[in-house]
Amino acid sequence: MSYTIEIYRRHQKAVRHLGQFALFVMFYPQLVAGPIERPQNLLSQLQTEQHFNSQRVASGLQLMTWGLFKKVVIADRLAILVNTVYTNPSQYTGFELLIATFFFTFQIYCDFSGYSDIALGAAQVMGFTLMQNFRRPYLATSISDFWSRWHISLSTWFRDYLYIPLGGNRVGLWRWQFNLLFVFLVSGLWHGASWTFVLWGALHGLYLISEIWLGKLASLINQAINPKKLHNLINPTISRNVIRLLKWCGVFIFVMYAWVFFRAENLQDSIYIISHISIANANFNRISVLIGGNIELFFAFALIVGLLAVEIYQQHSLAFGSLRQQIRQLPLWSRFALYYLSVMMILILGKFFNAEADFIYFQF
Repeated sequence: MSYTIEIYRRHQKAVRHLGQFALFVMFYPQLVAGPIERPQNLLSQLQTEQHFNSQRVASGLQLMTWGLFKKVVIADRLAILVNTVYTNPSQYTGFELLIATFFFTFQIYCDFSGYSDIALGAAQVMGFTLMQNFRRPYLATSISDFWSRWHISLSTWFRDYLYIPLGGNRVGLWRWQFNLLFVFLVSGLWHGASWTFVLWGALHGLYLISEIWLGKLASLINQAINPKKLHNLINPTISRNVIRLLKWCGVFIFVMYAWVFFRAENLQDSIYIISHISIANANFNRISVLIGGNIELFFAFALIVGLLAVEIYQQHSLAFGSLRQQIRQLPLWSRFALYYLSVMMILILGKFFNAEADFIYFQF
């Protein structure tokens, strides 16, 4: 569709070489689940002769290793509890539902971003650069920020081919809100013809509309209150950090809430889970049994914390280059010790025999 639309808009010339066109359509690293490539990016690379580059190959293999770690060590481990609870949610308490939803929030991220990393890394080994599909979405401090970081190739696809043709934000306020809601309803249907996906899309559309009105309210409050007086009472740095933390917590909770509808088997299950999620009657023993023991439960939480720590470090160390660039600057023995450790962790800690370990986005 991207190829056809871009030619219709005269943004791309039609490719006369059948082999190049077929390779663009069936480029195997991203064929099944993305990232969704535009012809302007990939076709020009397919028409250019590629040469072997050891640094490029090493960087691609690093990215593939990190993606595989996120998939088989983190996502597939969290899936054990998530699949058990969500298959029959009425058998579990509110706290177990809450933990299962929390785990799914990171399962779907590690599952899909892991696939994207493997796809990008495989393409990079062969000399091709695909677009970035994830940019630390769970560090977002607004819903619009979240969607600029999550499944970037799909969100920009809907932006360019549906949202902007509808008028985008260059229309009246009410039409703008309709455009947002409509695009996210279509996004929900893209994932599947089910009310759960429609509600998931509708929720995110309503989140964005709410942000518009909250932004207007904040602007009115800011005009009514003199910010300089507040700065004299509160340390500006502390207040900014507190506000940022509150925003992050709010966005994470709202996104996790919406994932219930995305993961639930049907509308009845999603309503049951939403109405029964509670932190009362916490029973860690039962949860540990569901995932395979206390050690597995502790390790699952440790992996989530470790993942967030790595992403926070990546976000705040961009001035020093990406993490892969920093690894390339290490001494040779340190690099290969790190590579060996990474591979051994995947082999030892990975959940390779999970019957439901397919990539989640293969179904869409």
